[in-house]
Amino acid sequence: MDRRTDIRNKALKDLQESEVLMIDGHFDYGNGYHGRVYLNPHQLFRHPSTIWRFAQDLIDVLPSELVQRTEVVAGPATGSALLATIEIYDRQESIHDLGVPNIALAEYKAPDNFKASDCPLCRQSVPITRF
Repeated sequence: MDRRTDIRNKALKDLQESEVLMIDGHFDYGNGYHGRVYLNPHQLFRHPSTIWRFAQDLIDVLPSELVQRTEVVAGPATGSALLATIEIYDRQESIHDLGVPNIALAEYKAPDNFKASDCPLCRQSVPITRF
């Protein structure tokens, strides 16, 4: 494995251990859909040093020519400037090409979501995951 792959694998593991990325649960998303994966970015804000480390790791996985050409990094008004360093986690669901590179520190292909009325987890009586 190369260094970038090692960094990405460690980040994915750290996201899971810090309960930012929760997999293999039964989550009610509150919008009429259920699924097995939940991303809780608010958990990151409990430990700002973790955000800083993820941002530094993201810089390490970016192509060096992109880092050298970057003049401005923009991010959401909420969520801290530390998270504006492009993207910490990608669920690999986007279908839009914005014409700029989209590079994430960690990637995890999210499984399908289900309408609550059609949720196979509900049919199997799997309890909703609480946190």
